[in-house]
Amino acid sequence: MTDKILIKKLKSYNEEEIRYSFNCVYNKYFKLVCFCISQYISSKEDVEEIANDTFISLFNNIDKLEENKNLKYYLLTIAKNNAISFLRKYSKYSSLS
Repeated sequence: MTDKILIKKLKSYNEEEIRYSFNCVYNKYFKLVCFCISQYISSKEDVEEIANDTFISLFNNIDKLEENKNLKYYLLTIAKNNAISFLRKYSKYSSLS
């Protein structure tokens, strides 16, 4: 299934289509998203948590994503921003100790 079709189905009001499409996106891009995040974060647990947060962000903001946009790069942008936010938050806490 193409990304354009997946985006369209994610925006549908059919719960079954949304669930199926989200699982397709997750399975298609999870490893790539983890790889992107691992360029910033070394802990496997943190990488996977940030990756999951990335997919949650996609789901929560799917209405903002246009059907003709590149889903892969959209996800990788979210992943990179989440990783950088994590590093900023972590550096604040480590500098306080």
